[in-house]
Amino acid sequence: MFVLGGRVVLWPDRLQVPTRAGGHHVVPWHELAPGGPHPPPTPKAELILKRVTWPATGAAAGRTRDIVVRPRWTAVDPAYLADAIRYYVEHPQYRDRIGQAGEQQRLHQAIMELRAATGTPIGSAS
Repeated sequence: MFVLGGRVVLWPDRLQVPTRAGGHHVVPWHELAPGGPHPPPTPKAELILKRVTWPATGAAAGRTRDIVVRPRWTAVDPAYLADAIRYYVEHPQYRDRIGQAGEQQRLHQAIMELRAATGTPIGSAS
């Protein structure tokens, strides 16, 4: 498990995001839209996660729902949190390493390399 952003928790099979009501959303990785989340435009802006299957079954299957990550729930740069979540959405083969020794450093290095390869500064929208 990684606790990135204070109360936002990354697990190998899901992430957990607090709600305003004091509960939390549990979002399986496979339910997050590819290509996102996009970094917020400012450090104080909300980070929006797109859940592509809400609910997972029934007549509403396939609907999207926004999950909001408020800045006060983060202890890290929201743009870096967006990059980390997007990395695991796009690289599912590394999710099982979440919480293991050395994974946070490997993730940071991978994000830096991807940003260098694309010429995009960390936290910038791709």
